[in-house]
Amino acid sequence: AALALDRRFWRKQASGHAEAQLPVKLMRTASSHTSMQANAQTPHLRGGETPLWHAGWSAPKVEKAGIAPHVTLQATLPYTVQPHADESPEMLLTTCNVYLAPSIQEMVHSVLRTREVAGIPGVKFGDIVDIVLNKGASRVYVSGGFLRDAFCGHVGDDMDFLLRSMGGSLVPFLEAVSKAKGWPVNRKSDEKTGQGRWDFIAIGDKEAKMKWSAHPCGSGCEGDFCMNTLLYDIHSGALIDPTGKGIQDSVNFILRHNRGNFTEWVEEDRLPGMKLIRYFNFVSRGYSPPNHDFRREIVQASLKILATSTGKITTGVFLKRKLIRGSAQTSLQKEAQFRNAMITEMVKSGHASRADAVQWYMDHVASCYGSHLQKFPGLEGKVEQPLKQMLEDEGLQWKKPWSLVA
Repeated sequence: AALALDRRFWRKQASGHAEAQLPVKLMRTASSHTSMQANAQTPHLRGGETPLWHAGWSAPKVEKAGIAPHVTLQATLPYTVQPHADESPEMLLTTCNVYLAPSIQEMVHSVLRTREVAGIPGVKFGDIVDIVLNKGASRVYVSGGFLRDAFCGHVGDDMDFLLRSMGGSLVPFLEAVSKAKGWPVNRKSDEKTGQGRWDFIAIGDKEAKMKWSAHPCGSGCEGDFCMNTLLYDIHSGALIDPTGKGIQDSVNFILRHNRGNFTEWVEEDRLPGMKLIRYFNFVSRGYSPPNHDFRREIVQASLKILATSTGKITTGVFLKRKLIRGSAQTSLQKEAQFRNAMITEMVKSGHASRADAVQWYMDHVASCYGSHLQKFPGLEGKVEQPLKQMLEDEGLQWKKPWSLVA
């Protein structure tokens, strides 16, 4: 998508439109995010050109997409999704949208220029991006939640990157460079084998939100919902929406899967069930499914997958990384929100009564709390109180679920 944008829109100049000169100079001479920032001006469409608006969007709607003004659709690129040719003929022609979004561009490059990597004094996010871009034949994309939140005016603490290189993986390269510079560097370990993974790298303080972290493209970390699949190409300045629904769902707080069918989406998960758990976590933050059928499918799959031993491993990882962390007060608040969202969605789906949903949660989710509650003194007792009350309200008997966990 970025290459198509380079060729179709940013190579030629229109007389009398000096604002359009950024991309030509950038694509021919700049190799770093700092060069782009120095040359950046607000891009516009060429004289007399009619914008190719997203289907169903008028110009005013695009202008008002969240708080980001002047979002213009530069290309709609069709492609064929071959795996779905037989079972889903309607998926034969899918579109990837490429936008220019000056305010998002400014937000991203401001963070790259000013944000210091946690644990490495004096080193900015953009410094590490430049190491990758200056290597040659490589691209760095801002991805996921940072861009999703940017369309609602929020500058996130957590900026994640995707890496692409024509010359193999960039993870071992960045690990070697970091060690040579004396920077703290970490690769996550596989939850089952304990071996280091080559599909993730964190530079800086691995426990801090503002560490520099990245995945290589194709590692399965390109987003679980359409709102999380947005990409910003730091080198070209292109905002890429691979599903054509990312911006729309970001500002409408919609949870929509990004695969040809639900079964494929669920199965393409490094940790079985993590996408399902993240669905409930996003619901706890105000997001909604696009329709009732998606909710029913989520709950049905969750009842099956999360009740398995593998599902419990996934639940434990989620609790550690997302729910019970930061502080006792924050953990208590997140636990209550997540628990209420999961139980409510199960009831809304029609798959369970509230009493059955509460009991299922206690048996298969709360039973994984054990070791995580030991992070903060007194947290276990504070978590027990609302759980006991919840069970009492449904006429169920209290029994500490994590006391049975080895």
